[in-house]
Amino acid sequence: MLRQWVVGRKNWLFFGNAGGGKTASILMTIMSSAHRHGLNEFEYLCDILSRLSDLGRESAIRDLLPDRWKPREA
Repeated sequence: MLRQWVVGRKNWLFFGNAGGGKTASILMTIMSSAHRHGLNEFEYLCDILSRLSDLGRESAIRDLLPDRWKPREA
């Protein structure tokens, strides 16, 4: 995992603006946390992005964090 950060360092030197850098840091943090919990990062990200628009309560976002996430039943 560390190698990915080192290889990408020059690629991430410029994000376009401060908002892009903040967004990238949030996404990288979420994906690193998912990796640390042994999740398939792509599956996790696709699932939580599809669920975000259906959330009724703000507290339900906590259930989408990597340590609490359960895949949606098919």
